[in-house]
Amino acid sequence: MKKEDDLGLTANTTMLFAFPHGKDRWQKQLGNVSFVDGHFHKITVPGLETRSGESFGITATFHAVQEAVTNGPLLRGTIAKFIVQNGRVISIEVVARDVEID
Repeated sequence: MKKEDDLGLTANTTMLFAFPHGKDRWQKQLGNVSFVDGHFHKITVPGLETRSGESFGITATFHAVQEAVTNGPLLRGTIAKFIVQNGRVISIEVVARDVEID
């Protein structure tokens, strides 16, 4: 029988989420992600929280900022769409490249 520590990653981490904001613009929002036994368990963004039951992970679709760079006062980056089913990432697709992030 495996010990609980051997089942997978259990942790909390910060993630920069992205929300559409006009044509080719995105609004950034810092949030937290919790993993239990290697599965996405909970996402918390100000004004929104989703969580799973105790024995399985969440099912969710969200956008996150990747490869962000500062260009003077502007932040530009890549936006990826994550699809998570029962706590496991089943798809990651880049939906915007080199876009302005507010």
